[in-house]
Amino acid sequence: MIDRDWKERRIKDPSFVAKEPIAKEARLARCLIYSVATRIWYTPQEFLDSGERVDIYRGKQSTKQFCIIDPAAGLRYKEEELKKIKVEHDRLKGKIEDYLSNRLK
Repeated sequence: MIDRDWKERRIKDPSFVAKEPIAKEARLARCLIYSVATRIWYTPQEFLDSGERVDIYRGKQSTKQFCIIDPAAGLRYKEEELKKIKVEHDRLKGKIEDYLSNRLK
């Protein structure tokens, strides 16, 4: 059975209503939604179902909280992030190995 009260509460929530145009734009463009604050990627439906809140000020989104991004571009971005993390990891690993080998001499 569908909980109609839950649906009504959700529809009346200004934050949820503000999420609908963002989700619709992403759905039509076949894109994902990226939350700048939480750094989480959402499909349009996941975004609507999420606890994310859109800050509204005078009827407009107050900051650029969410980006609508092509999935391929999002994947490339994440791959670049992984490369940077790998370089950092390798540097730290080398530093630790040098430190431990010098310490044991």
